[in-house]
Amino acid sequence: MRVFWLMIALVATGCELADTSAVDTGSPTSGSSGNPTSPGSPTTTVPPGLPTGTNTVDLSQAEWDAISWKTSSGPAAPGAVPVMTLSAEIFDGGHKVRFSYSHYPWSSDGLAHFFVWNGSTWEGGKFDFIRKGGQSIKLMENVYGGYNGLRVPRSGTPVAFAWTDLKGTQRSNLSKTVWP
Repeated sequence: MRVFWLMIALVATGCELADTSAVDTGSPTSGSSGNPTSPGSPTTTVPPGLPTGTNTVDLSQAEWDAISWKTSSGPAAPGAVPVMTLSAEIFDGGHKVRFSYSHYPWSSDGLAHFFVWNGSTWEGGKFDFIRKGGQSIKLMENVYGGYNGLRVPRSGTPVAFAWTDLKGTQRSNLSKTVWP
C-alpha cells in the first residue's frame, strides 16, 4: 500500500522515471563474452501506466561520468561522448587483452583505459596508447608495472576497458569482464 501512495506522490509532484526501453545500460554487444552484468550499473524499471518523458537518464553515461580517474599519466574523460563499440577479452593469464571494435573513429592515436570495480565505482585510467586505426591486442605490462597508479586486481574482480580520443572528449563503451 505504501508503494501505491509513493507512486501517486511521484506522479503528483511531476517526478518521472526513466523509460528503460530507451536507456543504454552499457551492456556489451551481442557476440561478446565474459562480461558480467555491470557492477555499479543500476537498472530502472517503470511500472505499467506510469508516465515517462524526456527527463530520462542515460545510465551508461552516468556510470562513465562517475568513474574515479587516475590521471598522473593521462586525462580524465568525464562527459566524453560514446562514438564506438568496444569489447575486450583478457587472455594469457591476464597478460594480454584482445579487443574487437565497431570502427576506429579518430584520425590520430587513442588511449586505452583500464578500470577496476572497487565495490562502489570504477577506478582507473590510461594504461597505454592505441595506434591510429586501432589495435586488436594490447599487452598488460603497464598495469603489471604500476603505470599511472594502476595495479593488477585479485582473480575474480570485475574490470573494464575503454578507448578514448587523446583529449578525452570521445569514447567507447565500458567493456566489462572479470580478471582471470
